[in-house]
Amino acid sequence: TAGALALAAPYLDSRFLLLNGDSFLDFNLLDLVACDGGEPWLARLALREVENVGRYGAVTMNGDRIASFGEKAGSGRGLINAGVMWLKRDILAEIGVPPVSMERDVLPRLVARGLVRGAIYDGRFIDIGTPEDLARSATLLPLWETRPAAFLDRDGVLNHDTGYVHRAADFVWVDGAKQAVKHLNDRGYLVFVVTNQSGIARGLYGPAEVEALHRWINDELRQVGAHVDQFFYCPHHPEGVVPGYGIVCDCRKPAPGLLRQAMREWPVRREGSFMIGDKDIDVEAAHAAGIPGIRFAPHANLEAVVTMALAKT
Repeated sequence: TAGALALAAPYLDSRFLLLNGDSFLDFNLLDLVACDGGEPWLARLALREVENVGRYGAVTMNGDRIASFGEKAGSGRGLINAGVMWLKRDILAEIGVPPVSMERDVLPRLVARGLVRGAIYDGRFIDIGTPEDLARSATLLPLWETRPAAFLDRDGVLNHDTGYVHRAADFVWVDGAKQAVKHLNDRGYLVFVVTNQSGIARGLYGPAEVEALHRWINDELRQVGAHVDQFFYCPHHPEGVVPGYGIVCDCRKPAPGLLRQAMREWPVRREGSFMIGDKDIDVEAAHAAGIPGIRFAPHANLEAVVTMALAKT
C-alpha cells in the first residue's frame, strides 16, 4: 500500500487525504483536516471503536498521540484505524523501496517516533474485506446515503443583517454561527444556505458578488473544520429593475422553491430536517416544503438554537 502511495507522488499537495478504497467511515472529514497544529506529526488518523479489533489491529492512544499500532493483532473491543488519513507529503521519504506496507511498516515506525496523531469518530463504518460485509454494504450504503438537512437563512442567521450584505468586508458572523455549522457537520447533517438576494434584481450587486461571498464564507468555515454543502439564492424581486430578474418566481421565500431544489439535487431525508430563519417567510417556506421551521431571535446564539433543534430530532 505504501508503494501505491509513492506512485502518486507527482499529484500530492503538501498535505493530503488518503482513503482506503475498501472501507467507509461517515464523519466530518474537515474536522480531521482542521486539527493541523500542535506537536510535530506526519500522519493524523481517523479512528473508530469496534466490537472486535482482531480483524483490523488495535490502536492505543496517549492524549491525541497514537501510542501503539497493531496490524491485525489483539481481540475484543477497542480502537482501529478506520482507513482515513491526513498526511504530510514528507511521509514519502519514509517509504523506501517497495514493496512496503503502510500498516505493517511505515505507520508503526512513525508511531515509535511519536509522529502519528489520531482522532476518534463514531460515524457509521463498514469494511468490505469479507464476503459477508461486502454483501451487507449493498444494503447499508444506499440507506446511509440519505440524511437529514439543516436549511439556514443567511442574513440575520449566519451574519448580522445590515442590509444587502454582499462583500466579505461587511459580513459579521452571528454569535455561535461557525460552531453551529460544525455541530451540524459533525452530526452528519447536510447544511444548506437558502437566501433571498433581491439586491441582484434591484441592481445593487450581481450574482458574481454573491457567489464570491459564499466562497469566502466556506473558506472561513473550513478554518474550524466546517462547511456549507451548497448555497441556494433567489435573485428575483417583482419590483426589480434588472431585466430578467424583476419577476414573480417560485424560489423567493416564502415560496419553497429553494428548499425543494436542494431536496431534488441532494439525498435529503425530510425526517429530522429543519429550517432556521429570522423572518416569518423562512418558517412559511419550511412548512411549504414539509419540514419544521424555527424562528431565530435577534441576538440569539446560533449554536444554542441548533443544539436545541437537534435535541428534538
